[in-house]
Amino acid sequence: MVMPFSFKKSESPAEGVRRECHERVSTALGRLRSPGSAAAIHGVRKEIKKLRAMLRLVRGQIGRGDFRKGAKALREAAHRLAPPRDARVALRAFEKLTEGAGRRFAGIEAALKKTPGGRRGGFNGKIPSRGRNGCC
Repeated sequence: MVMPFSFKKSESPAEGVRRECHERVSTALGRLRSPGSAAAIHGVRKEIKKLRAMLRLVRGQIGRGDFRKGAKALREAAHRLAPPRDARVALRAFEKLTEGAGRRFAGIEAALKKTPGGRRGGFNGKIPSRGRNGCC
């Protein structure tokens, strides 16, 4: 489901951006309730991209420090979600490459299925605090 940015006539631009950021974060957190789901991880990464775009749009209004802080937090969140995504992609590629090979590569397949995200770590459940202006 694609949710476009929408602003209400009754709110200031700052209020609209703040509300949109909160809605996007809530959507992302809701998707994380089904851990391990490739679709959930993909959806969260898409929401993070939208939030980063929002930050870039309002960069001049929120100040350099808040922009950098928010952008860094979102970038780190996306990086923490990369290992499970990468593991899933590696497994799918392996499965396609070994179609018809029977159980010849069972050990490699088991190792790929067991590795939830490699060495870089995964989502630890901690959500960065919001900046002083409340955006993201």
